[in-house]
Amino acid sequence: MNKRVIQDALLGELIWNELTDTWEGYFEISPAIKTYCAFYLGEEPDFWENNRQRYLNMLDLIKRDEEKIRRYAAEEMIDSYNDNWREEDDPIVDIPTLMEDIAEINGIILYEEGNAQIFYESGDYFAYHAIIVELDANGECVRVTL
Repeated sequence: MNKRVIQDALLGELIWNELTDTWEGYFEISPAIKTYCAFYLGEEPDFWENNRQRYLNMLDLIKRDEEKIRRYAAEEMIDSYNDNWREEDDPIVDIPTLMEDIAEINGIILYEEGNAQIFYESGDYFAYHAIIVELDANGECVRVTL
């Protein structure tokens, strides 16, 4: 079986993964951080060309607003941590501290409908579980799950 590849000027190589039905590649969040991206775009490379700008716009929004998105996640998860995950003797955690704990993006998934999910590694506070922030097609945060 031949490897199916899309070459993109900004993202580089996107490779078709037939197990997950996604095009996969990497996106630079900052000069020091490249993160995995999966694109649910349909199987045909033409879909990428016809919708490329929409996906690049969403990735640019994530890059630009990453701190705001992470703050949203921390605000949504702070009560869950302090009420359910924190040991009785541990101090109550504030939002900036929780933001530091969920600072690493492990991956981004973009969907055909224009929405996205960002996967953060939680660190110690949530026992390294993934915190998933869902964005609508306009880039607005709509939900956080653990």
